[in-house]
Amino acid sequence: MSARDLECTSGWPKEAVLFHLPKERELLEDTARRLAFEAYLEVSKLPYTKQSQQNADYMSPSGTTPFLYLKYGGQPLIIWNFDHLRDFLCTLKLGRHGELDARQTADMEAYVSVIRTKIIPAETYETWAHSQNVRKHTMVLQGMGLAWPLRYFVPWTNWLTFCWRKWELWRSSRQSLLLECEQGCRALSLRLGNKQRFFDGGNTSCLDMLTYAHLQAILSTPLPGGELAHVVSQFKNLVQFTETYKASLEQSS
Repeated sequence: MSARDLECTSGWPKEAVLFHLPKERELLEDTARRLAFEAYLEVSKLPYTKQSQQNADYMSPSGTTPFLYLKYGGQPLIIWNFDHLRDFLCTLKLGRHGELDARQTADMEAYVSVIRTKIIPAETYETWAHSQNVRKHTMVLQGMGLAWPLRYFVPWTNWLTFCWRKWELWRSSRQSLLLECEQGCRALSLRLGNKQRFFDGGNTSCLDMLTYAHLQAILSTPLPGGELAHVVSQFKNLVQFTETYKASLEQSS
C-alpha cells in the first residue's frame, strides 16, 4: 500500500466487498485465506459484504482468492493478502491491534511463523502435489463451470504453474511435510493448552484467527487422501478451539 493510497483513505469505506470463489469451487488454500479474512473483519466489527464469483481468481490482481475491494471515492483499493489487511487497518487505527504487549507480540509472530512454515506448505503439497488429491479433487474443482476445452487446459496450466513456481516443494517428501505439520500442530497445541484463546485475557489475536482459518480449512475440505486432516484431528484441544471459534463468529455475525 503506497503512501499516496493511504493519504486518500479516511476510515473504513461505505463500500467494502470480499470477493471469493463459490465455496464448492474453493481449494483448501482458498478456504483458509477466506476464513482468515472473514475472521479478521468480523472480530474487528467492520461492515462488508461477500460476493461469490466464478471468475474471482481472474479478477484478483494476485490470481488468488479472496480479495477485498475497498471503494474510496473514485480510487478503489484492493487487498488480497492477510498481512496487508492487518497492516492497512493498523495504519487506519482500525481492527485488532495494540492489545498485546511487546513480549506477547513477539510470541504471536513466532507462532504465526509456525503456521506459515510448517502447516501451509503441507496444505499446498496436499492440494497440488499429491497425485490422488490432484486427480480427484484439485483438477475437478479447477475445471468446474468451464466449457470444453477450457475445463481441461486451465487445471493443467495451473498445475504446471505450481510445479514451475514451487519446484522444491513439489519434489519434497510428503511424509516429511506431514511430520512438520504435526510438529507445528503440537507447538500450537502446547501453547494453547486448555484455554479458549492463545493469550491471557481472552483477547483475540491474529494467531487465533490464522490458527482457526487454516485448521478449519483442513478439517472441512474433503480431500481424497485425508492424512492431513488426520494429523490435525489428533490434537483435540485444537479441534475444540476451531469449533468454539467458529461458533463465536457465527454468533457475532
